[in-house]
Amino acid sequence: MHFLLLLIRHTRSREERDNLYLMVYESARDRRRQLEEIVMTDAQLLISEGRDEGLKLGRDEGLKLGRDEGLKQGSAAEARQILLRFGTRRFGAPDSQTQIAIEKLANTSAIEQLIDRLLDVSDWNSLFSE
Repeated sequence: MHFLLLLIRHTRSREERDNLYLMVYESARDRRRQLEEIVMTDAQLLISEGRDEGLKLGRDEGLKLGRDEGLKQGSAAEARQILLRFGTRRFGAPDSQTQIAIEKLANTSAIEQLIDRLLDVSDWNSLFSE
C-alpha cells in the first residue's frame, strides 16, 4: 500500500494524484470494513459455538443430576415399600399418622435403618420413637 501511494505521488499530476488517493483511500476503507465483518463474523461464530457448547454441557449436567435424583427418589420409594410391607406383616397396618410419617421419609439409609430395626421392636410407635 505504501509503495502504491509513493508511486502515485511521484508519477502522477496533482489533479490525478488527488483522484487516485481518493480511490485508494476508499478501496482501503472498504477492505477494512470487509475485514472487520470477517473478524466480527468469526467472533460471533466463536460466541455461538461457545454458547452451544455451554448449553450442551448444561443439558448433560442437568440430565445427569435428574437421573441421579430420580434414582435417589426411586431408591427411597422402594425402601418405603419394603418398610411398609414388612412392618405391616409384623405389626399390622400402620395408622394414618404412621403412614404419613413413612411417606415423608426421603433418606434411603434412614429407611433402611428402620427396616433393620423391625425385628427389634414390638410396634410401629416403638420403631419411630427410638
